[in-house]
Amino acid sequence: MEKRNMNVIFTKGGSGSVTTKLNLPKTWADKMGITQEEREVVVEFDGERITVRKMNEAEKLMERIDREIYNGIVETGCMGTETVIVSLALSDEEKKLFLEMDKYDSEHYFWEFEENELTISYTEEV
Repeated sequence: MEKRNMNVIFTKGGSGSVTTKLNLPKTWADKMGITQEEREVVVEFDGERITVRKMNEAEKLMERIDREIYNGIVETGCMGTETVIVSLALSDEEKKLFLEMDKYDSEHYFWEFEENELTISYTEEV
């Protein structure tokens, strides 16, 4: 395990709010496979430690689906017991990943495939 001592950078925005940043060494990003094109990471905080890891393909797909559902909610104004329906074209690999997920197998979601077109409906309250 490689260890480095670093300083957290504090910056003040135009509204007066303070934000923090921490720069990761480029060699670490390279070893993790993080590039300018593949830069999605998961950052976890357990109350004491911060862990950074590259987002896996299943997490990227979940983020994409959740973003589409959220955008559908915003665009249609659906709330509570109203259902929002979105469709996404998935690759064969994404379809396989989706079928292995259990997140969308709940009373809040209904989904079906026609070829590689995923249609998923979401209802916040059932």
